[in-house]
Amino acid sequence: MKRQLSITVVALAACHSSGESPTVVIPPPPSASASVTPLPPLHPEQTGATPSDTECKVDADCTWGEIGHEITKPADCMCLLGCPGLPQNKTTESRRSAQYHRFCKPNQDGQGHSCPIDDCAPPPPIKCVRGACGHGP
Repeated sequence: MKRQLSITVVALAACHSSGESPTVVIPPPPSASASVTPLPPLHPEQTGATPSDTECKVDADCTWGEIGHEITKPADCMCLLGCPGLPQNKTTESRRSAQYHRFCKPNQDGQGHSCPIDDCAPPPPIKCVRGACGHGP
């Protein structure tokens, strides 16, 4: 399976699941024989998002979000790096952003670890493609 080279995904995963603050934003491949191939931004079906998270009728219904799950308690918090890359409808992005502001501390994950600082490239224009927010061809 190919890994997606995405600073947002790597840093969020490292910050959310490790016991320590990450010191390397992009980790090396797991073995010398593994290769990392850059992939285009994820479509909704690749992010674990439910259809209601990405459902749309027109392009204006969509936006890029940074929070991939609902936040119901402080332990659910993750590091936000200012690199939105998850296709979401505006209702989902707004709801999750409000949850983040209610439960989370800026620059700290749900386990109290400091978040890294990141710089990222902006995602491509978002579109409503066959009833789901994503990126167009």
